[in-house]
Amino acid sequence: MVAARQRESLHALRRLGIVAGDVSFLNLPDGQLPSIPGRCYRALRRQVARCRDLDLIVGPACDDDHPDHRAVAAAVAGCPGGASRLTYRVWPPRPDRSGPAWRIAVPGGVSVKRSLIRVYRTQLGAVSDD
Repeated sequence: MVAARQRESLHALRRLGIVAGDVSFLNLPDGQLPSIPGRCYRALRRQVARCRDLDLIVGPACDDDHPDHRAVAAAVAGCPGGASRLTYRVWPPRPDRSGPAWRIAVPGGVSVKRSLIRVYRTQLGAVSDD
């Protein structure tokens, strides 16, 4: 599953013009991040420290409904440095939680965004080992 998700991410990012050499995976255990918050924070902090001139960190929102996403959000919030933070909700992306909302334009618009989402087959129920 981990390898499939990494392939999906690399595929989607490549379509956005981001090359594999500019992508790092932290290789933390799926579904276990709330039980290892220190490890999650240290891995993210090391990665952020490797990035020179970092001005933006994007990660899941602290009120996301998935426990792994909330653990990553806490780690992102705790990272030192002056980089701005931008968060997003994955599970579920509900409008009932108020707060500032941003729309990020992708060349090609909504149809391209939808096609990028479809790249993540393992997130859309197309998992053969369930």
